[in-house]
This record gives sequence, C-alpha cells and structure tokens, in this order.
Amino acid sequence: MLSAALAATTAGISNADVAGLIQSNSYYQADGTTKTDLSSAAYAVVDLFLDFSATGTDGYPVEDAFLLNMYGVNVTARGFSQFNQSDLTEKGSWLPSFTLPVEDAKPSIDSFVTIGTPSPSEAPNATALDPNFGSGTNADIFGTDIGWYAPPVREQGGVDDNLQVWIGRFAVTGEEARQGANFTMTGTAGYYYGAGTGPFSGATEGTFSFIPAPGMLVACSVGGFLGLRRRRH
Repeated sequence: MLSAALAATTAGISNADVAGLIQSNSYYQADGTTKTDLSSAAYAVVDLFLDFSATGTDGYPVEDAFLLNMYGVNVTARGFSQFNQSDLTEKGSWLPSFTLPVEDAKPSIDSFVTIGTPSPSEAPNATALDPNFGSGTNADIFGTDIGWYAPPVREQGGVDDNLQVWIGRFAVTGEEARQGANFTMTGTAGYYYGAGTGPFSGATEGTFSFIPAPGMLVACSVGGFLGLRRRRH
C-alpha cells in the first residue's frame, strides 16, 4: 500500500468532507518497472488522491464516502507538452482499462484517470470518460471541463484506509521532471455515502510538481493497481 505521505493541496473547498488532493511521487528507470530516484530516473510519476479527511461536514461518516465522478476538470502543463503513456493502445489512452501489465505496456509509467481502485486489484476498472474528454487520447487531458466517472459499486470508488480515493496517475520523462515540470488541476468531485444520500460535491485544485518537496517521503508502490488497497465497507 502506498505510504501516506505526501504533499496535500487544498483550495476552493466549501461545506464538504473533501479536504483536498494528495500527491505521491515515484521514479523509474528506463525499463519502466525498476524504482530509482529523481537524479537517475527515466520517468517521473505523480499519483493523485482525493482526500476525505475533513471533519464530517456532510453529516455522514467519512469512512462511508464513495467518489462518483470528477467533473469540470481542467489541466494545465508547465515544462512539458504531453504526459507519458504506456498502455495497450497504439497512441495511448486515459482509460485505465487499457493499463495492464501485459505485452509492452508498463502500468507504473502510464498516465490514466480513475475513480478509485478496483477490489480485488485484478478486477476490471469500470472508470469511463465524459463526452468532454473526447476519445481519451493523450492530448484530450488538456480539454475544457473534462470529467470521468464510475458506477457506485462496492468494488470501486470507496475511500481507502487513509480516507483517500485514487483519481489518476500522471507521468513525464525524468529529464522533464528534473527541469521543473509541473501541472495544475482544478475541478469538482461528486460523491455520496450510499443509497439515499447526496449527491454532494466539493471543488478542489492544486499544482503538482514531479520534484519532491524537501522532507517529503517518496511512495514505494510497485505495479500500479497492485500497489493500492481500498477500504472494505
């Protein structure tokens, strides 16, 4: 399971259990699987998590929170022109269903969006893209007011043991990272606490660097989906 460590960014939150976004940085050698540090990395990765650790402002236990969708999302890149992708498609896709450790695909250095982590980890990821996301090719992440969603099922979308929900993996080259590459994400999370509740929403935004902040721990997950664990409800 990913270490909880990391740099939290909160902004634009109002009357919601959403506390903000948490980032986790990882670095890989050219094979896309061997862990390393920033100085020698061929690839740098940021995993983003939506944090539900605010103090129960919606009136329900935050442990029961389910992320339904991310919408109105806008992403701006600085210091690079596109995210790295390494999935089963020819040109890359933001759909996580193509992110599997088979053939030449490397999930650890692939960029994709997701609504949580399927449980069990090898189960299909049901995340789908809003029409504003276009066909989900590499450049479509920079579209206007994009979004993604998943059905509200027990197997996906619930908070993990850290009261977080995984929303995406974002990878660039190691050289871009060392040159200061970063990106900003703004958007709104839609969520509920089970049948008959909500839906609720919380706006959030942040700027995320591929260079770890001083004193920040670097997560040591291995194998993409296999490194994440969802809270049992």
